[in-house]
Amino acid sequence: MQYDRVSFATATTGTGTITAGAATSGFRTMAGASIPDGAIVQYAIEDGTAWETGFGTVGGTSTTLTRTLSASSTGALISLSGTAKVFLVPIAERYNSYVDLTSVADPVAPVGGITHYSKLVAGRHLPKIIGPSGIDTIMQVGLHGNSVCMIAPASGTTAPTIWGGTLTTAATMSLQQTFASANPWQATARKRFASAATAGSTTGMRLAYAQWFRGSAAGFGGFWFRTQFGHQLNVTGAQMFVGLCASTAILNTAAGSAGALLNCIGVGYDTTDANTGNFFLMRNDGSGTCTKVDLGTNAARSNTTHGYDMFIFCPPGAATEIFVRIVNIHSNVTVLDTSYTTDLPATNTGMAFKGEINNGAVASSVAIEFAKVYIESDY
Repeated sequence: MQYDRVSFATATTGTGTITAGAATSGFRTMAGASIPDGAIVQYAIEDGTAWETGFGTVGGTSTTLTRTLSASSTGALISLSGTAKVFLVPIAERYNSYVDLTSVADPVAPVGGITHYSKLVAGRHLPKIIGPSGIDTIMQVGLHGNSVCMIAPASGTTAPTIWGGTLTTAATMSLQQTFASANPWQATARKRFASAATAGSTTGMRLAYAQWFRGSAAGFGGFWFRTQFGHQLNVTGAQMFVGLCASTAILNTAAGSAGALLNCIGVGYDTTDANTGNFFLMRNDGSGTCTKVDLGTNAARSNTTHGYDMFIFCPPGAATEIFVRIVNIHSNVTVLDTSYTTDLPATNTGMAFKGEINNGAVASSVAIEFAKVYIESDY
């Protein structure tokens, strides 16, 4: 990360962490430039005829700089005399070798060309671009390396197109899209799954095999999951689950089946949840019932013309935390953006995508819609 006009003296001696002194005339200190702790900056040090460039980590409430050498007059960290000056400047190693993007908020759309940047989305740093239209796009990983599963709507009553998995679908399907709608969800092409009006009817789609898991060692497991979904009918006594879970079987119509799913994380509701309420974030380990988090009125079940963009990120390795971000596509309001460390799917337990809804014991049709499903892992 670069910051303009930052330079300061330091009374630090030796090769250790630098403590910032007063700003050089005409410049600012790190605190004066509001550089946060943890920021990684490029620096140059002048100390008489000795010099050093490197990468520094800011700390001590913007008063210290931990040094990592790039180059120097001695070939090692120089031993400071107590009268050195420090400058935050671009260094050759960074610009000749690679680009370092610090995650930021979505920028203002450029007038021409594109802006390339990094953004933190559901706990994951992702490269993005934004053009003059103001529409930002996450850049795609190499499909030749990462494992990817994608599900997208197909025309008419045809089952969705899938790549990287085996899909099971149920009941009546149709393609929905209203081009002139001012509601972004209604204007999006999406596949609707509608059940029969007979009690005990289930509809939706699911993957036939468990392919993703939370790892227990470095380099293993982890996943990046994204789906856009909504339910088109809000029926008392119905139940729904959209997310990842260990079960590859159809969602049971018995009361409380959604909340009884094991090794799962996703969004849904149970037969006993009032249809005047909201969607829940549901998660569970290998026993008991789901921990349910009420998502509030921005995810009200009564909003049957609203869709939701859900991201779930489990970092690879021995992850003890899973990140979730949910945005209401109609209102562009962030419904949830947090992480969880308890009642998580067990490590080394396979999970599959499930997006299903049923009417339980109620003789009424239910319907669920999907615009996209994307799952990615490093293995």
